[in-house]
Amino acid sequence: MINFTSCRRTRTGFGQIMNSTLKATFLESRKISLVASTLLERKGRQPYLRSVSNLFHNYDEDVLLEETNELLRICRSDEKDRAHLERSTFDRLMKGWSEVAAKDGPIAVQKSLELLRILERNLEKQTADKDASPLIPDSISYNMLLHTYASCEGGIEASQNALTYLEGMIVRCREYHKTKQLDFSKLQSLAPTTKTFNIVLNSWAKTKDENAGRKAEKIYTLMEDWIQECREMSLAEAIPNSRTLCAVMDAWAESKAFDATERVMAILEVAVTKKMLSLEDGHKSDSIIVNPNVLMFNSCIKAWALSGKGRYAAQKAETLLRWMMELNESGELGSKSESDEDDAGL
Repeated sequence: MINFTSCRRTRTGFGQIMNSTLKATFLESRKISLVASTLLERKGRQPYLRSVSNLFHNYDEDVLLEETNELLRICRSDEKDRAHLERSTFDRLMKGWSEVAAKDGPIAVQKSLELLRILERNLEKQTADKDASPLIPDSISYNMLLHTYASCEGGIEASQNALTYLEGMIVRCREYHKTKQLDFSKLQSLAPTTKTFNIVLNSWAKTKDENAGRKAEKIYTLMEDWIQECREMSLAEAIPNSRTLCAVMDAWAESKAFDATERVMAILEVAVTKKMLSLEDGHKSDSIIVNPNVLMFNSCIKAWALSGKGRYAAQKAETLLRWMMELNESGELGSKSESDEDDAGL
């Protein structure tokens, strides 16, 4: 448990135009695929690979399946064909599967795993042969797989799988740091980021399981431990932000556990206290400070709304609203996006 007691976007006219354009170009993109397939037979597959990397991101399931299967086929072919592969193709397809996971979770997870495992096999080969394929995974690759798990409506099983991959990323970084099998830049690229933890936390929040809050706090503790390891390995730290705490709070709120509101209030109160202390002259602390913002207050209010505690919950929600307004007037309330820029999207 965390020791908290110790002190989609609005559509614009431009967006609508782009959306219409993508729909209009969907059939054209299929034509490109067909033409590219013909070129594949005539010119050693190189034109197809270049075309695939430049197709519009329409994320149609049929197109994704066709392109993914073709890429997998090429990866099983001879070395000459594989030499022309690009990492951007893997990224685009994995991004696509993460976007359609809510509609067809099982196939999205399966294909994402197949793509990632190819990159992981290349990584294993690189530890022994520096001239092996440069197409290896990084935190972005894993984030897209984790996002697929989080979006596939797979419940507790999917969330546990996501956590297993997160833990595997940490173990792999430890091993490579110890054995010095990878250069530092590649080791850094494999390290889980703030976004990685947030995706897994949000996945657990979506399960609405009665133990989701406790699970989220354990993941948060894992994150704190990982920060210390990053310092020891000189890696960039995965620092919690307001989205991180919101995910933990949402996990508690959605769990409707008997102590959910108490835990959520504790998280918010400690965040505000740490922020206030950090503003005092001469105050120094090594603790993690997350700027409390509207999103965090919203998560706390939601916990009370879901608590089933009637009038008492309503009074607590009003108290939180007044507290938030006071912090806002004093300039101590963080903005929604403050310190979270690196955590938006994939």
